[in-house]
Amino acid sequence: MISYLHHFFAEYAIGVTNVHLNADNSAGQNKNNLKLFYLAYRVACGLHKSVHLQFMLAGHTKFSPDWCFGLMDLSPAGRDDQGEVCVETYDWKSFLSSGKKVSNIQKCHHFTFTHDEPGVVYVREHIDSEPVRFVLFSKPVQGTPSVIQAPGLDQTRQSYLFKGQLHHRGLAVNSIK
Repeated sequence: MISYLHHFFAEYAIGVTNVHLNADNSAGQNKNNLKLFYLAYRVACGLHKSVHLQFMLAGHTKFSPDWCFGLMDLSPAGRDDQGEVCVETYDWKSFLSSGKKVSNIQKCHHFTFTHDEPGVVYVREHIDSEPVRFVLFSKPVQGTPSVIQAPGLDQTRQSYLFKGQLHHRGLAVNSIK
């Protein structure tokens, strides 16, 4: 997910200095320390002056834009219809491995990063809670991560995804082998 977010910022948010992100509470994809490390990296590198990340409360996470997230699975490893890579996948996990994890991250809903304190995040459990300061990086992370060369999907997986896409659109899949 971080490579998709990185691609979005690089292609569609050039020059945006103050970023406000809202996300659901999906621990695997959205609410994790690696995503916090990535956002701290962007601010520390001067790509943004501030980033504010808010997570919706449990039970309030279904809204109309959610329907499109499943479509990302239909574009494996950021490839287009011809199989060409259109979103580079980077090794963010290795690159940002020196970050210090925020404890009790699942209880927190508001995270703020500013250029005044690179490598630091202010965390709040609720919007009216007192912010808690966490140092994610003691020294700035510099450079860029290496690109991961995705092998693509084998024919069986491609067929499975294609059939699923047809089924999702209400088309017959019995004749496809």
